Amino acid sequence: MKRKAQISGQIFLYIFAMIVASAILIFGYKAVKMLTEKGNEAEMLTFQNKLKEDITYSKGYGTEKVNLIYMLPSEFTALCFVDLDPSIQNVETRITDKLIIRDSVRDKIAKNIFIYPSGEKSFYVDNLAVKDGYQCFTALKGRLKIPKMIGCGDKTLISDLTTDTSDTMIENPPNSGLQTPLCGTS
Repeated sequence: MKRKAQISGQIFLYIFAMIVASAILIFGYKAVKMLTEKGNEAEMLTFQNKLKEDITYSKGYGTEKVNLIYMLPSEFTALCFVDLDPSIQNVETRITDKLIIRDSVRDKIAKNIFIYPSGEKSFYVDNLAVKDGYQCFTALKGRLKIPKMIGCGDKTLISDLTTDTSDTMIENPPNSGLQTPLCGTS
């Protein structure tokens, strides 16, 4: 009789040990997942702040930055810029592959930087111009290279290195009537 009581007692002990072990595994998984999400969120905020800072400090006339490297969380594959200047016509018709961006431009939503694959992460940076009104740059394993930022005095132009900006004129300083072939207008 004593032996049966010991066996049933051991069964309850094993069941209790399995429940405790399962709870520890679930708690550990959730903690690791939460830390990873917080790390990605911190990495995203660092990226956004660095990009905003670079755009803000690059707007001085004649400033040119080439091959800027940014780190994104690895799940993101591209960064797209849109010029929201109302004088640019038909920007949304040029955006054929990114529907969220096209709808945002069409609906006049104040977001000009979109992070893909989903495009749902987006934000606004003031004083941003984009050559041809719209450009996307691909990120590889979280590493994003923006080929060129050019200061236009009152804004920063985002461009690729293949764009020849010498044939377009900007006012220097703005509203002075004096034009200089340094950076293109979007």
